[in-house]
Amino acid sequence: MKIREMMTVSVATLDPDDTVEKAARVMRDANVGFAPVVSNGMVLGVLTDRDIVLRAAARGYHMRLAKVLDILTPGAVHCSEDDEVQDAAKLMAENGVRRIVVVKADNTLAGVLSLADLAAHSGETAKVVEEILRDAAPSEAESSLRGAGVSETGEAPPERAGPLGARVRGELSSIETYKLALRKVGGEAAGDELRRIEREHEEAVDLLLARLRMRGEAAPTGTGLRGRWSQAFEAAAAVLGRKAAIRALKQEEAHGLHGYEKALQDETLDPEVKELIRARLLPRAREHIPALDRLLAGR
Repeated sequence: MKIREMMTVSVATLDPDDTVEKAARVMRDANVGFAPVVSNGMVLGVLTDRDIVLRAAARGYHMRLAKVLDILTPGAVHCSEDDEVQDAAKLMAENGVRRIVVVKADNTLAGVLSLADLAAHSGETAKVVEEILRDAAPSEAESSLRGAGVSETGEAPPERAGPLGARVRGELSSIETYKLALRKVGGEAAGDELRRIEREHEEAVDLLLARLRMRGEAAPTGTGLRGRWSQAFEAAAAVLGRKAAIRALKQEEAHGLHGYEKALQDETLDPEVKELIRARLLPRAREHIPALDRLLAGR
């Protein structure tokens, strides 16, 4: 049986720019403790009610000011709506989760598959998964992040960078993710195209860092939450294979595209920086997703 035949299609979703207060209200009204975070149809990550408690309330974030993007779990354990039920069950068991995101062929959100959905259509399969999850028994702190293949470290969130520094951070995260993907498919024909896109991200870092120096701003250290996603990606790609690696790159590119579009609306950015984004960086970012689609289609 295909996953599309049993998944839940009507799903409460969040926008990365939603406030944490709005996210809590949406989840309360929908009576759910889990919601995909979506931008332009692409899943950037997931948010759970426990994330709100552990990452927002416990760290003193102002619920009306903090954004979903600040506390979401980057990435998500996901599968295709055309995958078999056994594939979904394997993912749940291997990642210690009771729900997974389901995506369409173009990597946009299709729905969510929960253990309850699985039990309703395939009771014996669900029973096996439940036994594995019970044996794993992750701690409450860990389980808020297991949905994306990451574990809670307890560390404070990285210092918030300005809009230009945030773009540098995003490009560095993209480079990390491409390097990890190339470990999976670097020896294939797709490797040349991935290396080309990686070089464009490296050029973007050089251009943005030059602008930072002109503004007298320090370069950001680390890659923030997106860097955690790129680290988690390696384990996910090892389990899910070549197509999952390229789909993960598409999620990374969608996140970067959203960041550039948001930067163009930022009144604190210089006109010269906005022109650089508008003329060079944004067109490249928009071209990367169709290029990855062609790789997924085998062209």
